[in-house]
Amino acid sequence: PPGWIAHVAPASTTASRPSRNGKKASLATAEPASVRPAFCALIDAMRALWRDDPATFRGDFVRFERVFCDTKPVQPGGIPFYIGGSSEAAARRAGLRGEGFYPYVISPDDLAARLATIRATAAAAGRSLEGFSVTVWPASWRHGATWDLGLVRAYRDAGADRLIIAAYEAGD
Repeated sequence: PPGWIAHVAPASTTASRPSRNGKKASLATAEPASVRPAFCALIDAMRALWRDDPATFRGDFVRFERVFCDTKPVQPGGIPFYIGGSSEAAARRAGLRGEGFYPYVISPDDLAARLATIRATAAAAGRSLEGFSVTVWPASWRHGATWDLGLVRAYRDAGADRLIIAAYEAGD
């Protein structure tokens, strides 16, 4: 659902949503081996709900028959999914199902390697990456690095097309 974010970390995966006090309210935590296929199934199920009226989805983790989703995104195809994570597995998921990639704590060299994985995975699946976006936050990799123009250029050269700047990095 809109406003919900899935976080994939090396030790666990959680789905959460912003709460009223600004903290994330955790919904579920499970081991990655069992959650990764479920996470991909949730993306596929959401796309079915946004696309079909009524929607039917039959998967190993999500199943529904003739369900109507009356609040659909205005944008054709639904809301874009930006796949987070810095691992090879996250890059493969982005290549298969994402409209964007947002790795966290990644160097420009590792970003270039993950983007090669994304391109190869998408090509093998016959999937176009037209409109695919890559977002980085330099300070997640090296604190205070957002204003390092050499590093920002290295991310751009590696394939990033969006830059995150946290408000606290701007100073007073």
